[in-house]
Amino acid sequence: MSDRIVFLDSKTVSLVLVNKSDAPIIQPWLNDMEVTQFLIRGAIPNSLEAEEEYLNRCYKTESDLPLGIWHKSKAKLIGMTGLHRINQIHQYATFGIFIGDKQHWGQGIGTEVLDTLCNYAFTIRNLRTIRLNVLASNPRAIRCYEKCGFREVGRYPLATLHNGVWSDEVLMVRQRD
Repeated sequence: MSDRIVFLDSKTVSLVLVNKSDAPIIQPWLNDMEVTQFLIRGAIPNSLEAEEEYLNRCYKTESDLPLGIWHKSKAKLIGMTGLHRINQIHQYATFGIFIGDKQHWGQGIGTEVLDTLCNYAFTIRNLRTIRLNVLASNPRAIRCYEKCGFREVGRYPLATLHNGVWSDEVLMVRQRD
C-alpha cells in the first residue's frame, strides 16, 4: 500500500484516495451485472476511458468525496464508497457504496465502511444528515443501513427497472445524535 494515500482507517479496510491508475480495477466491476444489479445507476456500460475521466475529476470539487475501499490484509482495492452532493450550508451529504470484489461480499465490510464515513461526516465535516437511496429489492443493504442507524423516510414507487422488474427506491437518512 506504499503508493496509497489513506484518508480514513478502520479495522479491516482503509478508505483511500483513488486516481486514474485505479480505472482498470474499477471499470470491470461497473460492467459486471452481478455487481451493478442493486446500484441505482443500473447496468450502464462503462468504458475504461470514461472511468479514467471520472477519476480525473473526482477531487476537483468540494461537493464530492469518492474513496476506494482498500482491504488491509489482502492489500488490494475491493470497492468504492463516498459522500456526494456534500452541502456544508445545509449540512448534509449523500452516501454511496459498492463492493466490486465479490469475494468480500457478506463480510460486514459495508457496515464498517458506513460507520467510518458517518463518523467522519458528523465529527469532522460537522454534517447533520447523511442520505442514501437504495432499491427495495435489496433487503441485505437495507438491513445494513438500519443496523448503522439509518431509517426510511420515503419511497419513490416503482422508480427503477432492474432485470425487467420495477422496484421502489427507498430514501433513508441518519442524523447526527
